[in-house]
Amino acid sequence: METIPRVQNPSKEKIRECVRAGKPVVFSGLISSWKASSWTIESFCQEFGELSTNFRFCPRIIEDKDVVWEGDCDHFDMKFKQFFNWLTGKNINENDPLKSLPSPTLMSAYAGYKYGHELFAKSTHVWDFFDWSVCGENEKNGENSTFWIGTEGASTPCHYDSYGYNFVAQIYGTKKWTMFSPDQTPFLYPTRIPFEESSIFSQVNISSPCFKTHPQFRHAKPQITQLNAGDILLVPKHYWHFVECLTPSISTNLWVDLLEDRIDRIEESIVRYIVTGLK
Repeated sequence: METIPRVQNPSKEKIRECVRAGKPVVFSGLISSWKASSWTIESFCQEFGELSTNFRFCPRIIEDKDVVWEGDCDHFDMKFKQFFNWLTGKNINENDPLKSLPSPTLMSAYAGYKYGHELFAKSTHVWDFFDWSVCGENEKNGENSTFWIGTEGASTPCHYDSYGYNFVAQIYGTKKWTMFSPDQTPFLYPTRIPFEESSIFSQVNISSPCFKTHPQFRHAKPQITQLNAGDILLVPKHYWHFVECLTPSISTNLWVDLLEDRIDRIEESIVRYIVTGLK
């Protein structure tokens, strides 16, 4: 097991150097000037309590299950103030569908992959709470970002993204990132089922692997980091990652396209055509 290296207050040239190297790195000390850096789960839900989005609620433990997929979870459209009420166990209306859900000790909740231009469409001033020029991506802000808000235990299945590389900024809370370089793919049992465009999943439950079912995973070499508030993680192209919220968490990320994505987009079009034909 390898720890992902950290760089404090890197220059833009240092960041470009790390991008060219194609290895994951954690950058610290870059986002203290962001207005969003002062957010907490509570302050966010107070300020944007009337905003609605879709949350997925998943059992934190599923017996005899390799991976917790989207289909294993319940989905609710709700306001952030409803989410916060469930999280804290306060002010839940008797008619609220969340009333019937188990507590956060048994369930995790995640609002993930929310586009900033959609989530804050009626609060566009929020876009300027983020400034990706700290990573050399000038004129990129919250409008170009995606957002992830989750409770302790919320996670995303291990996967890699087909296109580009990305920067992930941890705004609040702590996440554990378990990453694998592309050369570890033979040990991770890749699958396109369930199909999600631009995401290739691993069949391995990274947090509790079954070596009887996935014996080759014994040979995988993970790279680990704990992403704390104020950190930015560079996720290189085609790096596998399993992400788990260790505490309630807010994070945002920016995808950066690469020229070689053109080939991946053609491949994804072919996969989509095949999968659609099988339905």
